[in-house]
Amino acid sequence: MDPVQAVIDFFKRLLDQRVTQATAQAKAKVMGVQSKAKMKASNAVNSAIDKSINKAKSVAKPKPKDDAGDEGAGEEQTPNP
Repeated sequence: MDPVQAVIDFFKRLLDQRVTQATAQAKAKVMGVQSKAKMKASNAVNSAIDKSINKAKSVAKPKPKDDAGDEGAGEEQTPNP
């Protein structure tokens, strides 16, 4: 192989590597933007679902009674000496 051809081949391979690298970087950026958009959409859906679940829980939860006679019920009362 002639030395001039070897230098030409070297630079061709170098150029191909640079093109491959640039293409991979561009694809990675696109994938990053896509994943951010998907994450944002899924967060919006999850928060909407959580809000509805929390609202249903608050409606279904029984309200505590405020009876004065019920205070301390179930606890043993010890007299103070």
